Amino acid sequence: MAVFHFTQQLLSETLLFASLGETRLRVLPIYLYGCLSFNKLNLVCTEVGKVLRLFEINWAPSTRQLRQFGVLCLAVLPLVGWLWNVGESGIAILLAIGAIIAILSFSYPPAAKYIFVGLTLAVAPIGMVVGEVVMLFLFLGVFLPIGLVFRVIGRDALQRSIDKRASTYWQSKQEPKNVSHYYRRY
Repeated sequence: MAVFHFTQQLLSETLLFASLGETRLRVLPIYLYGCLSFNKLNLVCTEVGKVLRLFEINWAPSTRQLRQFGVLCLAVLPLVGWLWNVGESGIAILLAIGAIIAILSFSYPPAAKYIFVGLTLAVAPIGMVVGEVVMLFLFLGVFLPIGLVFRVIGRDALQRSIDKRASTYWQSKQEPKNVSHYYRRY
């Protein structure tokens, strides 16, 4: 009962102390409510009411970012039309839209801000899903096969196997032969 109470108290209080410069943040547990709501996937910090989000949406992009966005629209929109095979007229329309956004971002950047933020909001869920899918393929394509190969060949790097003949699992530490070894650890 005491262990359960200690675990419950540990989970209800601080789980992690992160030192960022001279600021100490007290981070509470992460509660994922099983949905992809932007407001519920948060780490809640108890200092100054700050919230560390899973990802950050730039609501106030700088003028430089808006100009870079305009140049990217000028280059990427026709490329997307070409990749989707929309035809020459579709590519010309997308090139015109990209040129309008580029001219707008250079002449009056605050007007391009709404397009930037709108597209960011539109593609943020796509980015979250693609990131999870990439991590899944990385795990299934790299780490799972390596783990299976290690399991088949019997590799036990952490020496977790049970040795029924051993009276103890203690391993004595080998002392270095020379004190200069302390300065060359690897």
